[in-house]
Amino acid sequence: MGGEIGSNSAPQPNLEILPKPAGVTSTTSLLVVHILLRIFICGGSTNSAGDAIDNCVTIAPEAANPTWTLERMIFICGGSTNGAGDAIDNCVTIAPEAANPTWTLERMPSKCVMPNLVSLPDGTVFIVNGATQGYAGFGLANNPNLNAVLYDPTWPLGSRFSILNNTIVAHMYHSEVILLPDGRILISGSDP
Repeated sequence: MGGEIGSNSAPQPNLEILPKPAGVTSTTSLLVVHILLRIFICGGSTNSAGDAIDNCVTIAPEAANPTWTLERMIFICGGSTNGAGDAIDNCVTIAPEAANPTWTLERMPSKCVMPNLVSLPDGTVFIVNGATQGYAGFGLANNPNLNAVLYDPTWPLGSRFSILNNTIVAHMYHSEVILLPDGRILISGSDP
């Protein structure tokens, strides 16, 4: 999902589901694929918890009322300010299926635009990569953020982040982080 009209150009929002069954339209495919899921798409800056609310949309069938065994949480970290492109240290969270969901704002140990996050089996979140200045786009960020951070949602608010060892290679735009089946974390990619 997402994209631009050209390199570092105006946004061209789009969404495509693959593989699409023969004879099924994109709209039908969305309904079939997400019948038991709610998908939250958030973009733009997250300078405050209010910005996060304004920049998110939900895709879900109205009739879907799944019974979850775990509390689901949306977790959005980093971004940059408009204009100067200074990275921000905001993380916002919400439990969208709570009775009265509200956004909570927390601060990362360092500012970061384009961070990569991966959920770990113990419920923590590993945060790495990105830059301390610039925008998400090819060659538009400077000053790599080499901090590796762990977020633990079970710790008290305001003390959920811990700083791990620094990474040694800059991974900014087009970087990835994934959890491997044996529990190791693979970090890869970047623009020049």
